[in-house]
Amino acid sequence: MAWTIRTVFAFALALAALAGSPAAAFAGEAADWTRAALESGDLAAGEAKLAARLDANAGDDEARLGLGAVRFVAAVQRFAETEYHYGFTPIRRDLPIGADLNPLPPNPKPDPLSYEDQRAILQALLDDFAKVDATLASLGDSDASLTLDLYAIRLNVTGANAPEARPTLGALIAGFGAPRGAPSPAKPDRLEAVFDRADALWLRGYLHAISAGLEFALAYDWRESFDRYAFLFYSGATPSTGAPVPPPAARRPMVMPGEESVLDVVGFIHSIHWRCVEPERMRKAREHFKTVVALNRAIWPIALARKDDRAHWIPSPGQKSLALPSLELTPEKLKAWQGAVDEFDALLDGDKLAPFWRYDLGIDFRAFFEKPSDFDLVYWLTGPGAWTYLRAGPTMTAQEWNAMQAAFGGNFLKYLVWLN
Repeated sequence: MAWTIRTVFAFALALAALAGSPAAAFAGEAADWTRAALESGDLAAGEAKLAARLDANAGDDEARLGLGAVRFVAAVQRFAETEYHYGFTPIRRDLPIGADLNPLPPNPKPDPLSYEDQRAILQALLDDFAKVDATLASLGDSDASLTLDLYAIRLNVTGANAPEARPTLGALIAGFGAPRGAPSPAKPDRLEAVFDRADALWLRGYLHAISAGLEFALAYDWRESFDRYAFLFYSGATPSTGAPVPPPAARRPMVMPGEESVLDVVGFIHSIHWRCVEPERMRKAREHFKTVVALNRAIWPIALARKDDRAHWIPSPGQKSLALPSLELTPEKLKAWQGAVDEFDALLDGDKLAPFWRYDLGIDFRAFFEKPSDFDLVYWLTGPGAWTYLRAGPTMTAQEWNAMQAAFGGNFLKYLVWLN
């Protein structure tokens, strides 16, 4: 399940950068503690201090925001440390959004990674995200906020003693969404944004979106994919079924650039015929997605009611994104976005069907999650995998999709990454 790990890791690192959104001018004592914990890297002490404060005063929403931010960054750092431990291959500029996320250097002495280890890593991340979500879920209606300098916060993913050897959250964001092949953006001395109740809802939505993907992965047995192809992503990968892994020195040069990657992709796709071993996880995945919809809808009344002009992570219409300066949320785009969220919700409920290129019928995604079967990617791409879930009903049309793309200037996927 290497592709899933790679995707989760990329977005989790990007989200860590977002979670530490800045706030200094209006900071109270809890905000100061949060900033100190994140900038010093002493996350455990910061978590303990903020948790104790919250225990003493359950209504301290600034402490709750701070505790959520510290727990989130700690969760991502634990995940990154684990990935480095097993020799995870650094992320390159191969994401659809063109992100340049490369926080992990090669590990010269990785530990062996088994299929069971990999599943345990995903479950641990799920558990950590659930803890962060529970922390922020009880946030009240106060105007509490945090402001942090993202260039002062570093992730210790390799156990390096020297702070300067650790990647900063600001550096991760600076390259986020840069066009492919573009020079690295200039790095400012500071990168500050406000993290308030609306941003907390946004972060919780992203946690649930990633958790849905993790539940999907854990619902299936993908041991063969791991045994055959995990070595492409982890230098410490250890097949459990005796599958041979050719040493790099045994490989012949390819005739055309990129040919080896194409062959690996084809082979990996061929290995994706996974047995559904924990079907209840698919139902949980749908619940996560439904929560994403509810949280996203709750963001906008709060964002639209803001009276300040501070640099919020999720801005009001008319403000630009800090991470993606080329994007602006206009009232028209917000309306189009809310329409897209409604469409996604209708797909989750089966009130609307997803089109399939070969058939006049549509795919019932509610049934896909609630009555899961084995998953074979080739069958899904060619038709037989979808047969169980095809039915007649209102289907999203190509015209609707094109109108959605046009509303965002052809950048719908970037807005999807930004707005969740």
